[in-house]
Amino acid sequence: MSKNWSYAGMSKAAKEVGGPEKYARILQKHGFQRGVAVMFPVCVLGCGIAYKKGAEIVDLFKEKFGIVTDSDAEYAKARLEEIEEELVVQCSNCGRTAYGIDEINVIFGFDKNESDGIEPNTKCKRCCTN
Repeated sequence: MSKNWSYAGMSKAAKEVGGPEKYARILQKHGFQRGVAVMFPVCVLGCGIAYKKGAEIVDLFKEKFGIVTDSDAEYAKARLEEIEEELVVQCSNCGRTAYGIDEINVIFGFDKNESDGIEPNTKCKRCCTN
């Protein structure tokens, strides 16, 4: 009965290869090699697809996850600076003038408009409170 017992069989196999530590290392290496053998073709195939379809994959990730690249951010920043230089708002009541987003926000404030989005108020805050 003890010859068929699984622990006894494992002990016998470990003894035949030089002890339990060596037996465990052999089993570990064998499992690792089998994993490499299975994953190698998958990795090669994945790399080949990524190489051929790399630009499409990047575009898909950008679209799906809203990824913004450094060049996109730099372009947006430069464009915002250009637009901000052109932003000038004058009060329709007193003629007070504000230049740029920060100054417009302090002097006039912004309103949300359903059709046009966000736009500066037409009167400065002083004229609106009077």
